[in-house]
Amino acid sequence: MNGFEERLTLSVAADQGHGTKRNLTGAVESLEAAAKHQHPNALNTLGWHALEIEKNHSKAADLFQRSYALGNKDAAFNLAHMYLQGIYPGSGINRVSQPDSKCTPLG
Repeated sequence: MNGFEERLTLSVAADQGHGTKRNLTGAVESLEAAAKHQHPNALNTLGWHALEIEKNHSKAADLFQRSYALGNKDAAFNLAHMYLQGIYPGSGINRVSQPDSKCTPLG
């Protein structure tokens, strides 16, 4: 395992509190260090953090795109999820706040 893989593993442990006290700030710092060296898993994880914690859709999309360009298939799933949820920047779709008027409840 190279140094970046070890940092990624440690950052996930710090984020989730596995074997250590939970430390989100430390986790993000470790991920950012790996991301500076274009580590695809670190970029994807930072994208998830931007999407779910920071609620920054533009930042998340950028990180997922960079990760996908480096071969991370999970990043492609995350980009598709953003698009289908209508939160991908510039998609022109906002399904979260504009439900389809043709949909009716079952029953």
